[in-house]
Amino acid sequence: MESLLGRQRKSCIEPVPVCDTLCEKFLPCGRHQCIKQCHNEECMRCEEMVNKGCVCNKTKTKFPCYQIYYPDHLRSKLMTKEEMNEVDTLKCKRVCNQVKKCQKHHCKEVCCPVRGQDPDREGRHLCMIVCNKKLSCGQHECTEFCHIGFCPPCKYVSAQPLFCPCGIAKLDPPIKCGVPLPSCKGPCKQKLPCEHPCSMLCHAGNCPPCLETVTRLCNCGKELMTNIFCHKSTPNCGQVCKTQLSCGHKCQKVCHPAGKCFKSQEDLLLNGCGERCLKIKPECGHKCMSPCHPDRPCPSTPCEAELRVYCSCGAKWVEVTCKSNPNRPPIECDARCWKKQRDARIASAFGSSQDFMANKDSIKFEYYPEEAI
Repeated sequence: MESLLGRQRKSCIEPVPVCDTLCEKFLPCGRHQCIKQCHNEECMRCEEMVNKGCVCNKTKTKFPCYQIYYPDHLRSKLMTKEEMNEVDTLKCKRVCNQVKKCQKHHCKEVCCPVRGQDPDREGRHLCMIVCNKKLSCGQHECTEFCHIGFCPPCKYVSAQPLFCPCGIAKLDPPIKCGVPLPSCKGPCKQKLPCEHPCSMLCHAGNCPPCLETVTRLCNCGKELMTNIFCHKSTPNCGQVCKTQLSCGHKCQKVCHPAGKCFKSQEDLLLNGCGERCLKIKPECGHKCMSPCHPDRPCPSTPCEAELRVYCSCGAKWVEVTCKSNPNRPPIECDARCWKKQRDARIASAFGSSQDFMANKDSIKFEYYPEEAI
């Protein structure tokens, strides 16, 4: 004190002198020192910029040191509650997307604190979605949170007695949900819609189709069919209808109700029966192969019928397509045609080819060129 004042202080309340050196006291953050010159008042607040991680600790943001490392009672004097909460709960925009404990759903929390951590000590990745699967009883849903494996047994218990469908056998309460109905081992006693009795023993649910054998007419009414199961009301005999249609063809559908060859007469005349037309085309005399087209002329497309065109002697021919021009000129003869003409003349001279072969040894042959015959 003497070196600064040149004397001793006279009173304890007299101001303490300051020197020219730096303060260098540790600030309340405990990390940095005061850089002001020696002073009597409070030290400066720590403005050193430090990194603060977000909640998931994947992103770093710089803040003044006092906003992070000062004790809370000092921070509350320097900052508002909103500013403190913003710094303490700093969040980035990364979505977690890790699989939750149920192994089905994904975490969609933004800046999740569990991201990249294993194990999840706080249980933040426990799936909070209700399971809602049907339990084994088939009536109630699972009310537990989404989980791995089978759902637990149904916890519902009935206080009412449980009877068999006939009302003879009974189970006394308490009865767990999902317990099957008791059976009295007797016949069903229910009548089917056909008035035949059900052939099964006492059972739950609907009765099966009637399996009594009966005799019934087929769909088209042409044949009486025996040994038909009662529940099959319209058996099929398999015969082709062959009813004469207004388009000129016969119905080719298999056994169907009479008069139901087509939806309506208008539909038949508009769309035809589906068979080939087979009318004679006036331009070539061949049958029309287009689908049935009642009340409309045959299409004028070139005819695709195949025909043979012969040479003038009839010994040679080729196959061609009509193309609506059946009167084609004959093709030219060749050596085969001339040989056939020669053989015919020889055969006429000796009666037949068989007579010629029988007497060829006694015949004196005179050879001429083919053109001379």
